[in-house]
Amino acid sequence: MMDREEIMTLGEASDALPREAPAGPALQDATPSAAPQEQNEDNAEHEDVDEVGSEEVDEDDEVDEDDIDDEDEYNVWEDEFDEEETCDHEPRPKRKKSRPMASLLHLAERGILKQLSKAVDGQRVTARYCCGGRVRALPPAAIALQDEKPRKVPRLALRWDESTGRRGRNVHFPHTDEPPRKFERQIVMLADRCRETGLLEGSKFSIDFEPHFFGIIDVIAQVLLPGIDSEILKDVSEQRGIRAKLSNLQIRSPGGNQDIPLDAHRWPTYFGKLVVCLPYAHQGGQWDISSDGHTTTFDWSKAEDITTVQWVAFVGDCTHHCQPVKEGHQIVLTYNLFLTQRVGDALRDTSASDPALFPLYAGVKEMLEYPGFMKNGGTLGFYCQYPYPHVNPNAAHQFPTAFQGVDMVVYSVFQSLGLKIDILPLLDLTILNHYEESEYERQAECHDDDPYTYYDLYGDGDDDIPACSCCVPDFPTFKEWKAQQPHIDRIGTKLHGLQFTQSTEEAEWDRDEKHMSLQDVWPWKEYTDIKWLNGSEKAPAWDTPQAGSRWQLALVNSDYEGSPEKFYSHLIMLITVPKMVDRNLNGAK
Repeated sequence: MMDREEIMTLGEASDALPREAPAGPALQDATPSAAPQEQNEDNAEHEDVDEVGSEEVDEDDEVDEDDIDDEDEYNVWEDEFDEEETCDHEPRPKRKKSRPMASLLHLAERGILKQLSKAVDGQRVTARYCCGGRVRALPPAAIALQDEKPRKVPRLALRWDESTGRRGRNVHFPHTDEPPRKFERQIVMLADRCRETGLLEGSKFSIDFEPHFFGIIDVIAQVLLPGIDSEILKDVSEQRGIRAKLSNLQIRSPGGNQDIPLDAHRWPTYFGKLVVCLPYAHQGGQWDISSDGHTTTFDWSKAEDITTVQWVAFVGDCTHHCQPVKEGHQIVLTYNLFLTQRVGDALRDTSASDPALFPLYAGVKEMLEYPGFMKNGGTLGFYCQYPYPHVNPNAAHQFPTAFQGVDMVVYSVFQSLGLKIDILPLLDLTILNHYEESEYERQAECHDDDPYTYYDLYGDGDDDIPACSCCVPDFPTFKEWKAQQPHIDRIGTKLHGLQFTQSTEEAEWDRDEKHMSLQDVWPWKEYTDIKWLNGSEKAPAWDTPQAGSRWQLALVNSDYEGSPEKFYSHLIMLITVPKMVDRNLNGAK
């Protein structure tokens, strides 16, 4: 029994379909034996004459057998030609090629890719409405290692005032250097202080935790800020930054106030929220962040290490829901995030982020774990969604740290799952489309002049050779012909700087010669089987790209007359997906 996941080939699919008898005669039937009866009678008379004439032939005269063979072959060809000219049957309709029947495996893979494409395509995508991560808090003895990466949080000191205002209290995180009973007593005092409203306003406590210093704000700016719809610094969006302001401290306990709302802001510079969970053991209290029907859950109760500070950030139009705390206390700091103008480049240390907490992560991991998804391996392609100066000699040193927004999310998620990612340029050769038009005209002329030679040169082996000239189908239109040609992506072997070259006169009419002259200075590799997760903006072709375009001038060629041809490239990611049997999602969480 055939495996239900087996993809039916083109031949198997066509064999499985019922076939109709051809309207025209078979090629082998177009022989002299199919001539009318009158012609046979005439031949009989000629045979009698030949017999009489043969008696008059001198026995000494030798007949050349080669001449007889040539004459017979000529007569057969002439009869076939006459048959083609005088056939009275209806022209055979052009056979429509049957497409392979899509298997359940193929349909499932297509559906998965469609969902992933929807998640990563566009400006405001589900891949980046929130993000999260963790930073490690250190005991005092390890503070000397502070300069090592990833950055570590020194021992945190939380101070607050009693309700009477007569004295202050404090507690330190992590509590490894304090007696457990003393630490628990201090936490209970803090919970009692917050029992009435579940929170403390920022003016009533202090903590020496600065999210800017530990790279958290830089990660938020790199992931969530690009493409945000705001009038703030709209004309200089590259100068936008994020400022975090401490709002309050919240404590969620079993049986206490669980649904503590986050304060809403109407300021035009308001961007979103940052929630930081201090290291204290608890069960439950998951945070569900939702946007446009998609929800990401952050579960900090699973953290076995009580020295880790967890965090999540989300944009202002998201909704959130906190599940009940079942055991212990969940202690969180909430910050309001505002748009501001930054000075200088943002730090590129993203060690504070965790790709497993990106909304895209769970879907990609599930996709790669699905047994039928690209079980034989393959390549996924992704067009970078933001403009980067990728055409310069030092471009290779800028990536992937220069990525922002959904580009950073896609790279981080696939890399964290152990997949190989190549950051390369894709070259657009649209301005050479006139070569395709010339090739189309050449094939069409060959088809009209000598159909049988056309099928020998350009047939794919599945075409039915017509029995006679009147059965030859019309040559397809240019649009139909172009759709039948394989799509080729020409991707650079590395990130190239701007290149210049000059082609020969021969290259002006020979496409292969033109490609060779270009490829000598801008090496590329041709791909025909990339599964693209998204699309790109239209290439500039003859026009100069507008400011902010993702296409950049990559290659300038001067033809033999000195006229310049400009070619543009687009930064992409090629993600290599191993075979299912070799797929090891190392680093997966």
